[in-house]
Amino acid sequence: MGKGHKNTRLHGIGSLMTSGMINQGLGALRLLFFAPLLGMAGFGALRLASTASAIFSSVAGLGLYTCYMRYLPEVKDPVAAEIFIRKTYFWSIVPSLLIAAIFMIFRNEFAMFLFFDKSYLFLGFLVCISVPITVIYKSYLGVAMGRGRFKDSAVGEAIQNLIYFIMGLAILLFVVKDASLVFGSFLIGMGASIIWLMIFSPKIILTKKKDKVADELFKRALKFSLWFALIPLFQYLFDFIDRWMLARYYNLETTGAYSLIPILTGGMFVLGRAMMPVVARKGAELKSNKSHQTSQAFVWGGMAITMLGSMIYAFLLRIAEPLVWIILGKNWSKASSILPLFLSYSIFYNMFNILGCFAALEEKTWVHVIALIAGAGSNIFFNWLLIRPYGITGAAIGTLIGLLVSMSAHLVFIHLSGIVIPFRSWFIMLLTFAPILPDAIFYAIFVMILIFAIKGSLILKDSDRRMLAVWYATIIRKMKSSAA
Repeated sequence: MGKGHKNTRLHGIGSLMTSGMINQGLGALRLLFFAPLLGMAGFGALRLASTASAIFSSVAGLGLYTCYMRYLPEVKDPVAAEIFIRKTYFWSIVPSLLIAAIFMIFRNEFAMFLFFDKSYLFLGFLVCISVPITVIYKSYLGVAMGRGRFKDSAVGEAIQNLIYFIMGLAILLFVVKDASLVFGSFLIGMGASIIWLMIFSPKIILTKKKDKVADELFKRALKFSLWFALIPLFQYLFDFIDRWMLARYYNLETTGAYSLIPILTGGMFVLGRAMMPVVARKGAELKSNKSHQTSQAFVWGGMAITMLGSMIYAFLLRIAEPLVWIILGKNWSKASSILPLFLSYSIFYNMFNILGCFAALEEKTWVHVIALIAGAGSNIFFNWLLIRPYGITGAAIGTLIGLLVSMSAHLVFIHLSGIVIPFRSWFIMLLTFAPILPDAIFYAIFVMILIFAIKGSLILKDSDRRMLAVWYATIIRKMKSSAA
């Protein structure tokens, strides 16, 4: 059984990593074309619209799309699973439609609140209608991953990203350079992905039959997910408040330049996004089998592997930075000063998501909410304090401080829960500040990290290295099969 679970887990990581690399490649192409063609103001408006859509859809759907990876692995009866899915679909989609209708009534005021510019009223309208579309899209992705069908979810995400890129680029090159229409292509991509996921998802049982297992699971999931409805709200505030304040105190051009950097450093999120659902799902299986120590060790190992991969990405981006500004143009290079800060932020963010698995596995989702409220509050305060005198540098510092506050709250919970935090995990978190240091020091620390990763147990244990080797082989095999 252990071997079967391990193969399934590695298969999931391979699918998500392969998909993540493809989607990240499409994201890089979008950046190279969309940013110069839209200009700083248009690009800033597009990023604000995307983040606002994510915030409101997470709350509107009651966060139920987050429950599937936690609870579907527990359900052994297929009928109970289908009834559970049907109920969660209903209670996530209907509220999202109602909230979208309310937004539509005040769509012009909503658009002015977001963009401070009347030329983006139509973009505000599209953000309103994006709420139910996003909820449906995330619900289908969540069910696919909760069932362990990582390949289906990966293909669904790839479809969305591919259509977004192709349609958006065609609009910019042959129609008009308009952020609203580009955002519209983003929504069309989601619609196409929903159709794909509907075809390959299990059919929903249309029956009034009740199932005690499904009903009990739904009550637990609703309690779990209502907290998680708030979690994305505060998570996305990290991406929204700084950009929104820059637009308020400066202009959309400044927001656009600033928004470029998190996209560049966010390439490392491929690893975090691949690891987190696999760690969460396997952790839930181990938790249900009373294998608490194994579950904890798996999370710490996942965090170590995530840091290592993220640091490699940070090193490569620092090396390639001069080429980036040549490609994008000198106007965008004014944001280069905040690149080191966002490299550290992005590595911490990857590890933060892995750490959140401890609270989720204990069904203490309120911990994640409290951590994010504390972090978002700190983020708002320090952005308000630092943006006006220091501009984009102040925004980056405030955002990093906010994330560190959130991460500290999780570490306090882990400690109070009696879970031992290994020394290597503290060491890993300390190393995450390395990208902020001057180039020569950062490069020296990076070499040291590679040495420690290969030998000893200060960063990776032997079990982590074995898993990493098999994982690497799985990814290469999947990439070759995809290319074929």
